[in-house]
Amino acid sequence: MPSAGPALTSDVPLIKKKTAIPYQPYHQPLAGIIRDQNKTLTMESTKGFRIFLILLILAGCSKDKPDFRTKYLGNFRFKIVTESWMIGQPTTYDTSFYDGAIRKFELTDSQNDLEGSDNSAANPNERITIEFKKNQLITPLINEYGTIISKSGYHYSHRGYFKNIDTIEFYVGDLGGLGAGYSYNVKGGRIK
Repeated sequence: MPSAGPALTSDVPLIKKKTAIPYQPYHQPLAGIIRDQNKTLTMESTKGFRIFLILLILAGCSKDKPDFRTKYLGNFRFKIVTESWMIGQPTTYDTSFYDGAIRKFELTDSQNDLEGSDNSAANPNERITIEFKKNQLITPLINEYGTIISKSGYHYSHRGYFKNIDTIEFYVGDLGGLGAGYSYNVKGGRIK
């Protein structure tokens, strides 16, 4: 009897056809993957670094704050009550008025300052000059809330505040010597 084809039995071996595989070193595919990942990481790192650098520059370049003293500056009409005393004499009070000014501090203002002592260590960007009488002025430190920073020393003291941007009250005292002295109670209103 004729057979329909070879029988698949154990006596007939299966033969596989071999195909040629081009030579590739083992590390090359891995190196390509690492290279691609490094490229991706490098691009992402660079992008992140650029963003970080821009933010750092923007944060470092802070805009100048507006000068808080500006709102308190201007021409003022001052009412000055001068209290004078002398040993053996009654205390006297005199009221006068003066159209003066409140301005930013300048170094030359220290020459006419009633304080009379060296206050050059005080921050000039936080000082104002108050000329409340002819040739009489003080150059106090002021904070952003309009409070004059109190100061006292040898034969000098001052304290005060702005009630609002148009009204100021302050005291300058302990002026004079051992046998006589005077002080000023001052109220000022902005001249509009």
